[in-house]
Amino acid sequence: MLCQGKTGLEVFHKFEAFQCVPNQDTYIHTLQAFFDHKVYH
Repeated sequence: MLCQGKTGLEVFHKFEAFQCVPNQDTYIHTLQAFFDHKVYH
C-alpha cells in the first residue's frame, strides 16, 4: 500500500515537471493512474 501512495505522489511531481498547474483534472488523472496500477498488480 505504501508503494502505491508513492506512485500517486510521483504522478503529481510529473505534472509540476511539465509546468502543469494541478487542478481538478490532474487529481482525477492521478486517481485513475493509482487505481489502474492497483488493479493490474
